[in-house]
Amino acid sequence: DKCIIMQVVGDWIYYINYANGDKLYRVNLDGKNDMKVNDDKSWHFNVKDDWIYYVNTADLDRIYKIRVDGTEKVKLNDIESTNVNILDDWIYYNADYKSNFGSDLYKMKLDGTENTLLWRNEYKDFDPNSPNNWLVTTIADNISE
Repeated sequence: DKCIIMQVVGDWIYYINYANGDKLYRVNLDGKNDMKVNDDKSWHFNVKDDWIYYVNTADLDRIYKIRVDGTEKVKLNDIESTNVNILDDWIYYNADYKSNFGSDLYKMKLDGTENTLLWRNEYKDFDPNSPNNWLVTTIADNISE
């Protein structure tokens, strides 16, 4: 396997297997019980509770969720998406990428409801682990928190 993105949650390592078409996998910390979770070309994933939230690049970069055991796959949105991050009960993501001009920032509930545009075309990066969970955006040449 060739792991290109990974996240450790509890006793599991979740990763994208580059050698197998960017499929999601999980394996125990001891290297046992290696399991393919989905057959989708996946990117930008996060694990929360018993779900994996990810961008399905084979479906025009739509956001999906799937149980960590590979069951109950659900499509959550119908817009080209990237940079998926989860904070509390919300998924934050970029959509409508505009090259060097940035992307729009959206949020939606973990079930795909309440999809809301937060910023149009000004968003650069969102780090849910930043101090005090601030959203940090770049607007023109100024940085605001």
